[in-house]
Amino acid sequence: MSTGDCEVSKSDKINGYDSWEVRSKADTLIEAEEIKNGDPKLYSTVLDEVQKKATAAQEAADKKKAAADSIRLEKKVDKKLKKTFGA
Repeated sequence: MSTGDCEVSKSDKINGYDSWEVRSKADTLIEAEEIKNGDPKLYSTVLDEVQKKATAAQEAADKKKAAADSIRLEKKVDKKLKKTFGA
């Protein structure tokens, strides 16, 4: 397979995963380990940033769930009103 090809052959797999994905994840793990074992101040700063992102993601998920709950409640109330008063 040449470098310009867009197709992925079976030889580009590692235990069933795309080799580029496995290599990318390995690089990420190595980089994380280097951060963890390096400058303690940088590690602390990175952990703070991870916590901020996790908190933001949780808040977004909570808002999405609240919106879905609100829509379900509106549908339930609408159905009961139609049943009670007709539509």
